[in-house]
Amino acid sequence: MKVNITLMALIKRPEDLPRIFSWDVEDNTKIKTVLTDLGYNSQEIRMFQLYVTNSNGEAEKITRNYILQEGDEIFVTIPVGGG
Repeated sequence: MKVNITLMALIKRPEDLPRIFSWDVEDNTKIKTVLTDLGYNSQEIRMFQLYVTNSNGEAEKITRNYILQEGDEIFVTIPVGGG
């Protein structure tokens, strides 16, 4: 199945990977598996804030153990503070 992933601006990524891309995954794949496959280590993955917008257009915060569904739109960002 196919999901779409957006890596927000402050997240480093492999040089050949655009910020927005589609990824083929098998059924019952967790988002942390995809992020590991992309080269992120467990410490980096723990820092990420993850959101999904599903085929119904509903957005919600998810955990690293979220099981991906066909058509999910995943947004990966990190907390940013300022002062």
